[in-house]
Amino acid sequence: MPLAGLFGPRSGRVGSKHAVICLTAFADRLRLVADLWVRVVNRYNSLYMLKCPRWWQAPGRVDFMDFQTRSLPKRGNTVQECEDAVAINTASRRFALADGATEGYPSGPWAQMLANSFVEDTDGHLNDWPARLPAVQRQWDDGLTGLSLPWYGQEQLAQGAYATFLGVVLRTNDAGRMTWNAIAVGDTCLFHVRHSKMLCAFPLSHAEQFGTSPRLVGSRNSVEAVTTRLSAACRRCDSGDCLWMMTDALAMWFLQQHEAGVNPWKELEPLLVATAPANAFISWIEQLRDKKQLRNDDVTVLRINA
Repeated sequence: MPLAGLFGPRSGRVGSKHAVICLTAFADRLRLVADLWVRVVNRYNSLYMLKCPRWWQAPGRVDFMDFQTRSLPKRGNTVQECEDAVAINTASRRFALADGATEGYPSGPWAQMLANSFVEDTDGHLNDWPARLPAVQRQWDDGLTGLSLPWYGQEQLAQGAYATFLGVVLRTNDAGRMTWNAIAVGDTCLFHVRHSKMLCAFPLSHAEQFGTSPRLVGSRNSVEAVTTRLSAACRRCDSGDCLWMMTDALAMWFLQQHEAGVNPWKELEPLLVATAPANAFISWIEQLRDKKQLRNDDVTVLRINA
């Protein structure tokens, strides 16, 4: 239907006045939704200490590896609106990356809770991770207690929040051999690189596999539902190997470059050790967006050097 038809007559003062009223009401609704999003995010940020902020850029080092991480929000969004989440536990060698789904509401805090819960839980087996989700879901619900919401906000929150997820654990056996074990739901990816060769791409291995409806972990999903969506992988990791964890937009670019015969890690590596790494990363991402080589989305990368 033509836009004018939505607001009444195609011409005349009455139709124009009606259109102005409808547009004003729509703008008011958008402002209310934006305000609700901010209130929920602030509630979770105040209730739970986010051990690894979304804009965390400090490199770290433990006795067997070093790592760097960079994040950038979608163009036009603020850092606070970034829905990617990183969590790292160097003591247990656990790393997590989650990407809040835009259809989820609000998804950024949910993604951070998933990432935090993975690195904090050092006792269970990796494949048992879905069985421990109900505790995270209860924590999520507890955070909403007492929050006054309009009816449409209640409906959106009742539908749940969603995120893709990737969790990685590095282990060393008695013989000194290192392995990485990973679980994933969705299109947040891990790439294992040794020298000038990519040994493994997980859970997606081809750029054409990316779409608009990835598998997700929801705050209302059952254990059974998440289990059916879960992928797992394990490989030996030698000293000097690099593990790259990325959210979907950058992961898709990474695979596209690799399929074109390029080693994409060669472009990323200098950015992480530049004199001003944050500025170098931002400039590089914006150039890719300008060239339409990278989808405008939140971007996060975590590199682990074994």
